[in-house]
Amino acid sequence: MKKIWLTLLGGMLLIFGIQKSMAQSSQRETVTLEFIASREVQTVGGILPFTGEQPFFAYFLTWQGETHTASIRFSTDGRDWGTWIDLPRDEHNEDRGVSILQFGLPAFRYYELRWQAPTKEEATLHFFQPGVSTTVADEATGATDETAGCICPQPAFQNRNDWCPSGNCPEHPSPSLTSVTHLIVHHAAGTNVANDWAAVVRAIWDYHVNGNQWSDIGYNWLVDPNGVIYEGRGDNILGAHFCAQNTGTMGVCVLGDFTNITPTNEAINALQSLLAWKSCDIGADPQGSAFHGSSGLTLPIVSGHRDGCNTACPGCFLSIISQCQKRRRRLHRHSMRCRGCTISFLTRSCTHTATQPRSRCPSNNF
Repeated sequence: MKKIWLTLLGGMLLIFGIQKSMAQSSQRETVTLEFIASREVQTVGGILPFTGEQPFFAYFLTWQGETHTASIRFSTDGRDWGTWIDLPRDEHNEDRGVSILQFGLPAFRYYELRWQAPTKEEATLHFFQPGVSTTVADEATGATDETAGCICPQPAFQNRNDWCPSGNCPEHPSPSLTSVTHLIVHHAAGTNVANDWAAVVRAIWDYHVNGNQWSDIGYNWLVDPNGVIYEGRGDNILGAHFCAQNTGTMGVCVLGDFTNITPTNEAINALQSLLAWKSCDIGADPQGSAFHGSSGLTLPIVSGHRDGCNTACPGCFLSIISQCQKRRRRLHRHSMRCRGCTISFLTRSCTHTATQPRSRCPSNNF
């Protein structure tokens, strides 16, 4: 472990250690911090460790205590600094103190972390550089499949070897199966712009495994703004995405933050195909509702994350799904084209919703 001395505000000194691991195309580094009890703001800084070509770096903070405020800023030269960026707690993790996953520009070389807490605290700053994808995924390469007896084919997708070709994003060592009854839609609440979405998927894998301390990426499937589908845990595997009520669910995460904007048409079209296939596979009416035993709630077959959890996720998607489900009587004849499983309310009859100016969410009417 390499030890570095840093100066805190007020002339105090802090020792922290750096642990570094590299696995082919990616680099991960953690900085362990011990903060004294003080009502004063404590500031530490350092040099970002990454070298070589990178699309971006991801970062988050983990901690032991409960009451603190933290923020971070970056610089390309150590003199001119960007604005302070808050490190809020991830609302999806109720068991561990971990901030939301955020992304930094590859040109950044220096960072400063600002911390304030009335008690002695220990925290760990995590940096992850996902490496450059050997082939940027603009088309899915996984084999399609048509489930026996169902006319809705499984759409093509990038499997784990496609989005993590170096092999350093291992799957759950002992996954559990689940019988899917509900399809849960999420948004990543992260960046809306990237030139390497497979690298974003790798960053989410790292965050879920090394931040949340899960055994694998939490979602069954992910969809990027170009409409490329990525296999996460995969089909009928118990995920980690629905506030510890995951039994009977398939979690689909659309990459991006849709708190204030709507997803791309390409993403919605890919989501439609994925949900249509799985609805057909399980023989469910995507416009209906059913009892979900794990949560004890009656939920729509296609639900937004916040239908069953205390969260804003999946942003605009909930508006789209809710508004379109209200038209289910008119849409019945369309959905029958795929044995009740074409999620037509997400695209065909809601084109006006999906194609609204992407500067704001459509209004909620429920």
